[in-house]
Amino acid sequence: MLVTRSDLSDPPKSALKWETLGSLVLPFLREVGETQAFSGALEISAEIKGVGIDILPIPRITRLIERYDRYTLMLVFTPGEIDRCQSSHHCDRDFAICFAAKEAVGKALGTGLAGIDWNEIESILTQDHLTVELNGEAGIQTQEKGIQIWQAAWCEWDEHVLVHVLAL
Repeated sequence: MLVTRSDLSDPPKSALKWETLGSLVLPFLREVGETQAFSGALEISAEIKGVGIDILPIPRITRLIERYDRYTLMLVFTPGEIDRCQSSHHCDRDFAICFAAKEAVGKALGTGLAGIDWNEIESILTQDHLTVELNGEAGIQTQEKGIQIWQAAWCEWDEHVLVHVLAL
């Protein structure tokens, strides 16, 4: 079973290009330079400055969470991520989404996570929406690359999560 979640705010059909990744269909904005309205008020240039994708088996993160205490987990996850994930009915899946989002953001920045602390990238997962916030060196790299918006989406299937991000 494939469950898809996305916070793309229904951009016009003309702005979508569909690419197939295995059995997944992921929307990507394609019209470079076209102005799009997101969330009804904020307008941005739809130039794609980076794309990142990461696939992660949920049991791998389950073992990580079971093995380490909160203090050690804070080397990878922010306190907010830990609190939100631990209070979720899908704790392991949500931790996996947060971890995969960090990897995907590093790929979209074009640097991986070199020079960036893991906890400088925070995933905020609320119901069906995934947003990412960058601080510290990750935030500086975002500004230097002229990234104004991060669009993030995730899906789950067969004990795996996939997260993809667009840097706009």
